[in-house]
Amino acid sequence: MAKDRFLIGYADNNSGLQTNLRPWLLPDNAFARLENAYVFRGRVKKRFGSTLMGETQLNSRVRINIGTTAAVSGNFTATVPGSIFKEGQMFSIGSTIFTVYQTGTPAAMLSTGTATGTYDTTTGQVVITGNTENPTTAVYFYPAEPIMGITQYEKLAVNNELTVAFDTQFSYYFDVTTNYWEQLGLATWSGNNTNYFWCTNYYGSTANINDLWVTNNKDAISYLNDTTWTSPLLTTATTTPATTNIVETARIILPFKNRLVLLNTKETVKNVTGVLYPNRCRYCGTDGPLAVDAVGM
Repeated sequence: MAKDRFLIGYADNNSGLQTNLRPWLLPDNAFARLENAYVFRGRVKKRFGSTLMGETQLNSRVRINIGTTAAVSGNFTATVPGSIFKEGQMFSIGSTIFTVYQTGTPAAMLSTGTATGTYDTTTGQVVITGNTENPTTAVYFYPAEPIMGITQYEKLAVNNELTVAFDTQFSYYFDVTTNYWEQLGLATWSGNNTNYFWCTNYYGSTANINDLWVTNNKDAISYLNDTTWTSPLLTTATTTPATTNIVETARIILPFKNRLVLLNTKETVKNVTGVLYPNRCRYCGTDGPLAVDAVGM
């Protein structure tokens, strides 16, 4: 009589990783150990990894050019843009990296070179001294905020679209010539790490280029035309003045049958701001919300 033990019972199609049983009790579609993979709808899939976008970590981090070091001394003083100044932020001057590891007014930063630097986490002022190895060199600021959206702006040739990213404060594009992220326009955003960006391409205010429309469900809906961000007044009625009825923002924005459609809107209604319409759909005419004769969404 065979003494092999086996389990008689139901085994679902999505067992995946199961660690509460001895290996001989595991059903055929379960795993005692699963590395760099996962089970989705009954199939084992490889877990995607990550790789740097260039030779160093600096190629993969969004950054903002905040100026140039002095011609002889290499010293530098500036106030970074935005309103968030915190530990974890970083600066680079050539190959020298300065890391904010403590708060202060100001406080010293860690440096990979001979230069020293301080950072004021109250005002955002950075001061670099003793930087003689990097005179007349661009200084980059790394905000260290979470990335809240990545999309493609369809302004270039097919399969060569501009990659655009957003963190909680700024927008960026990936420069395929230098292989670094750069700031895209001067627009700033005020969302937090729950305000993800929804983006869509829609035919533009100029005939030869698309506009990239974006919303984070907090700030005003904006569009990018080449390198300029604009927040248009999206009126919902023909009343005078028009500001009595406008769309402030929306959760979803997309094109449908030549119209720009906004879903789950927040609106100003008869001068009352912040009125939520979770189930509302607003849409413009087929000539777009920026047309001269547009009457509203």
